[in-house]
Amino acid sequence: MGALYVSSAAAADKHHFWERTIDETFGSVDMKIADETSFFGEIRRSPFGTLELVEIACASEMATRTRRHIAHDRVESFVLVLLRSGRLQVAQRDRECVLTPGAFVLFDLNTPYTFRHLEPTDVLDLTIPGALLRSRLHDPHQFVARAYAAEAGVGRVTADFLASLAREVDHIPEMATHSYCCRIVDLVGVLLETEDKDLPIANSAVRSALYKRCAAIIDNHLADPALDPAKIAAAAGISVRYLHRIFQDAGATVGSYVLRRRLALCHRDLSDPVKRNLPINAIAFRVGFHSPSHFANSFKRRYGMSANELRHALANRDSA
Repeated sequence: MGALYVSSAAAADKHHFWERTIDETFGSVDMKIADETSFFGEIRRSPFGTLELVEIACASEMATRTRRHIAHDRVESFVLVLLRSGRLQVAQRDRECVLTPGAFVLFDLNTPYTFRHLEPTDVLDLTIPGALLRSRLHDPHQFVARAYAAEAGVGRVTADFLASLAREVDHIPEMATHSYCCRIVDLVGVLLETEDKDLPIANSAVRSALYKRCAAIIDNHLADPALDPAKIAAAAGISVRYLHRIFQDAGATVGSYVLRRRLALCHRDLSDPVKRNLPINAIAFRVGFHSPSHFANSFKRRYGMSANELRHALANRDSA
C-alpha cells in the first residue's frame, strides 16, 4: 500500500501541512488555498520501480513552482496527469490549458509552472524520470501543458492501464517492475505522439510518417554494429539524401538519433536489477556498440556519469 497523506490529520494548520506534503511529493512550491476552513486533501503515493503513481483528491488550490524552487534540482522528472474529476488549469513554457475530466496533461517538474485546481479535483499522476522519458521521446518539452484526450483510442487504453496499475501495484512482483516501467513509458510516448499536432516535421504528413517508419527501422536494427544511413534508407525505400533531410527537419542527425537510442537501451538494461550481473561491455555490444571506449565516453557525456557509476548508485539505492 502506498503512503497516505490526509489534510485532516493537521486540522490546526491545513495550509502548512498540505504545502509540505506537496513539497515532499513533487518538490517545493508556493501554495495558495482558496478556503482553508473547508479545504480537504488526500494523497496516496505508490512507488513502482523508477516510476511513482500518485493519487490526489483535493479542494481548490493553486501551486506555483518558480526558478527559486528549482535552482537546486539535481534529477529531472516529468509528471503525466490524468484528470478523473473536476477542472484543472496548467501553465508552463508559455502554454496554458484547462483540463476537464477524461484528459491527460504532461508537465516538467524542473521548469517553472502553475497548477490551479479550479474546483475539487481527483487526479492520477505518473511521475517519470527524465532520462527514461527521453529514451522514448526526443524532446519531452514539446508535449508539456497540452491537453490529451483520455476518453477513446490510445488515450482510453492508457488511462485504463494506469487505473488498473494503481489498483494492483502492490501485487506485482518486484522483479517485474523494471520491464513494466519501460512498457509504460512506451505507452506514454505513443499517447503523446499520436495526439500531439506539433510533432517533428508536422508541416508534412508524409515526412512525419516516414520519420516514424525510419525511427522504427532503427529501433529494430540497433544490434547491428554496421547500421548506417544507407541500410536505413534502403529498408525505408527512400534515398540516403532524403533520409538525412527527414531527420534534419526533426532536429537531429541520423547518427545522433542512432547513438541516442543505443545509449537509452544501455541505460535501461543497466537499471534493470535482473541484468545487474551482466558485464557492462556485453550490454553495450548487444545494442550495436563495437568500441568500449566509444560507448564509455558517449554514455558519460549523455548521462553525466559512467555506466559503472550508474550501476553502483542504483545498487546502493536498492540496498538502502
